[in-house]
Amino acid sequence: MKFSSKQEVREYVWKTLSKAGVALFPNFGKIPNFKGALQSAKVLTNLEEWKQAKTIFCSPDKAQEWVRYFAIKEGKNVIMATPRLSKGFVLLEAWKVKPEEVRFLRKAITKGKTLGWQAFKPELLILGSVAVDLKGNRIGKGGGYGDREIKFFRERFGKIIIATNVHELQIFDDLSYLMQEHDEKVDIVVTNERVIKIKK
Repeated sequence: MKFSSKQEVREYVWKTLSKAGVALFPNFGKIPNFKGALQSAKVLTNLEEWKQAKTIFCSPDKAQEWVRYFAIKEGKNVIMATPRLSKGFVLLEAWKVKPEEVRFLRKAITKGKTLGWQAFKPELLILGSVAVDLKGNRIGKGGGYGDREIKFFRERFGKIIIATNVHELQIFDDLSYLMQEHDEKVDIVVTNERVIKIKK
């Protein structure tokens, strides 16, 4: 199906997840949390890109809480954006925090070391998404924060692999007709069922 705008895609995804009974809080107006988020995070940890990374960037969304959890549990450092990038980034050092602490946004921020806009290189970026397609096009919740986060790291360190973990219902064939010049693509899409590596 064709959509007239990114917002129409967002509305469609939020409603579809809810109707299917797989939406968890939060959903509407946010990067949706979903049943299967834990399993998708486990799938992500089996990727070679994950295994090789010593430091990852992970968005602060609820759907990515298990990504942060497994990273710390495996001894990886986690860079996380503060809400709306109001204070830049925080660094969660594996030897300083417990895996359970980084699942919850407020606790993670208090436990993290404030980096502000200081550059600190991650080997893998993991972002939440509202929708993504088989070409790597990504739609966030509408504030442009994901694109800003990607741009921040790529301007300083060059190419870094970008992954997103989503529910199968968030995946579309092609959303490229809605994309703008500033929109950043992902390299890997992970669900609880499969891994999609984008061919470029």
